[in-house]
Amino acid sequence: MAKNFLLIKVLLLIKLLNAHFTDDWTFAKITVLTSEINYSETNKLYQNVRTKNQFECFKLCFKSNECEFLEYNENNCSFYDSLAKNNKTLNGNFWYKVAYNCFGEKIDAKNKILNSFNPTVINLNFQNICYIKPFILRNFTFLIYLLIRNNILSFLQANTFIGMDNLACLDLSNNKIDTIKSGAFNGLSKLIFLGLQSNRLKYLSTKSLSGLTLLRSLDLSNNMIEYLEKNTFDDLISLRYLTLSSNRFNYLDAEIFLKIPELIHLNLGVNNLKSMDLKFLKKLDDLYLNNNQLTNFTTNLTSIKYLYLNGNPLGYLNYSFFESNGMIPSLNFLNIHNCQLESIDKNAFIKYKNLANLIIGKNNFKTLDYKIFDEMNTTLRSVSVDRNASYITNITLLYPWIRFNLMA
Repeated sequence: MAKNFLLIKVLLLIKLLNAHFTDDWTFAKITVLTSEINYSETNKLYQNVRTKNQFECFKLCFKSNECEFLEYNENNCSFYDSLAKNNKTLNGNFWYKVAYNCFGEKIDAKNKILNSFNPTVINLNFQNICYIKPFILRNFTFLIYLLIRNNILSFLQANTFIGMDNLACLDLSNNKIDTIKSGAFNGLSKLIFLGLQSNRLKYLSTKSLSGLTLLRSLDLSNNMIEYLEKNTFDDLISLRYLTLSSNRFNYLDAEIFLKIPELIHLNLGVNNLKSMDLKFLKKLDDLYLNNNQLTNFTTNLTSIKYLYLNGNPLGYLNYSFFESNGMIPSLNFLNIHNCQLESIDKNAFIKYKNLANLIIGKNNFKTLDYKIFDEMNTTLRSVSVDRNASYITNITLLYPWIRFNLMA
């Protein structure tokens, strides 16, 4: 009887230690044969706690976005976000998060789905793919386009795309990706476009995008990201186009953009931003800040040509609204549609010497000063206003060279 009870306890403990806490992840012990880890030069410990057992240690690691690896030894539980390959990490006490299971198509050694494609383009869209085994694509050295959108991937492991030395375009949009492991994009030194929009990302580690030094366009829109580390984009020194719209940002530190000064297009629309500091983006042409919580806009930018502030609670627009930021000489397009504006000062646009297109519809003002466009007789060509506004007739007669687009 005692032996049976002991056996039951052992079986329960084994079940606990092998339990997974999401549909996709469990832990595996690190050995000399482990190939799914992106090793670093040193072990980086960030937390050490005492736990009752190994199971509790695993649970704590799963709750942390930063925990990539753990060490458990006699109730001592240590979390690491990077490991070096040495005698210590191979001593049998170290574990790492690993894919557990998924229900769908798996790209692994047994899968024949890759056999029918040409050498430069692989289209895996709408294939119900849930898993890509690391190193499995290493022989596709001449591949340029890899399309894996509209599948059910939930994670990307280290070395998933290793060996694809000439890949230029990687589209992973419309999946269920919530985890990008450090080193997931190892080997993609020539990647130019990366599409990660419409996934379930809440967090990016500082090494999620490491090594993508030639990347020019990154789309992270329509995720659930609330926060970015200051050095998230540090390796993306060639980046020109960045889309972060439709996330959950309340704040973005200015230093996030420090290492991507060549950026010319930035979309931060549909977030919860109340202020912005973009002082490091001296070459920015297009800036989308629509549908945030901005009540004013000030920044040291002189290059912006297209500015979208529509859908923000601005309230009032006067001469000094943009004056301090030095960007007026270059502005060509301004959208302040639906900004709860009560009035626009007659001198608000006096220094907009290059403004050609203005959208001011769906605001709360009843009238516009008839001199509002006097200083813009050589540049302003198009103004979008409310169709039923009482001031329309007088304004259109005064400025016959401007095309007034009437909005419903």
